[in-house]
Formats: sequence, C-alpha cells, structure tokens
Amino acid sequence: MIKIYDGDTFRIDTKRMEEYKIRISDIDCPEKNQSYGIKAKNFLTKKILNKTVLIKNIKRDKYNRIVGLVVYDKNKDLGKDILKSGFAWVWKFSKNVPYKRIESQARENKIGLWKKNKPIDPYNWRKKRSFYPYNICS
Repeated sequence: MIKIYDGDTFRIDTKRMEEYKIRISDIDCPEKNQSYGIKAKNFLTKKILNKTVLIKNIKRDKYNRIVGLVVYDKNKDLGKDILKSGFAWVWKFSKNVPYKRIESQARENKIGLWKKNKPIDPYNWRKKRSFYPYNICS
C-alpha cells in the first residue's frame, strides 16, 4: 500500500507491516496549494500507486522521513522522471549534476511548470509563507 502526500513525498507499507514516510531525494516539487502542486501529486500517483518501489541511498531528514533514490518499474529513477516531466526543481542544496541537467532541459523546452514565466520554487514559496507579521502593542 502506498499513500501519496504530494509530488515528492509518500508513505509505504512493507510486507512486515511497517510504515515509512519517503521523500524522494534531490528534488523539490511544488506544494499541493502551489501552482502545479496537484499535477505533481497526480504524476507521482500514476507512476507508483499500487506498485513495488525500491529505495536506495537511504538517510533520514529532520522530519524523520526516509530520503532516498526511488526506483520503480524495475529500474526507472522516479526523481529523473519527475524532473523530465517538468514537475520539480532540483532540491536547492543538491549536488546531483545529472538531475540539474535534466531540470535545465525541461526549463529550455518549457515542459510542465516551466511553461510559466517565473515559477516560484517550493523552497522560497514555503519561506514566504512561514513569515507571520505580528502586531506588537506596548
């Protein structure tokens, strides 16, 4: 069983009845309430729902999610496919050069979210929404 949260995060249930929240490494998809967020989630759903996935190069992030390379349909790199389809940025702090080339090609070809004039990457979009002005009274 797989539950899709958004374009780059999902939950899997293992054969041993364990649950894990998975974050696809090196990519950052739009948030669900951001432009192209639902399309990115739907893309991920079509690719992996009710399929077996393999997670490689595993580490944990600060939210205790497993972060790794996700392989599906035997040998397909899910992160690459999401980038090729124009539904993600390469994660702001990634050093993954092949992924950066794939994102660049999607940008040049105006695929997916790159059809928009100046799409706002999710990192900056989240940053803007985490600021709440306070009215300080003395």
